[in-house]
Amino acid sequence: CSSPAAYSSLVNGPHTFQVRATDAVGNTDSTPASRTWTVDTIAPTGVAITAPTNNASVTGQVTISASASDNVGIASVGFYVDGQLLATDTSAPYSTTWNTNKVSKTSHTLYAIAADAAGNTTQSATVTVTVR
Repeated sequence: CSSPAAYSSLVNGPHTFQVRATDAVGNTDSTPASRTWTVDTIAPTGVAITAPTNNASVTGQVTISASASDNVGIASVGFYVDGQLLATDTSAPYSTTWNTNKVSKTSHTLYAIAADAAGNTTQSATVTVTVR
């Protein structure tokens, strides 16, 4: 058996590979095995916190919403408050609830990180809110 081939310059999109086995005396299987997968190196786009708005004052149970898109599809959107993961949503529309009664009454920074199935990620711009 020879070493597997490495392909480091495949373009984004679907690729099908066929594998055919040959034994030591030259016998070859009659039907090669085929496998198809998609190369995806394109990160999500349009990742943004859509609510609350920047510089908003918030209190109580607050819905944090985000938008995101991807050439293949979004696998998850993580919501962060002051750099700590609050929650993850795996289906659009992406949102979570933040209980501001459990944090200090000061300003806090929110952002979202969207990930696609290939593991490509993009972080949104930050939004600052004040808990009152």
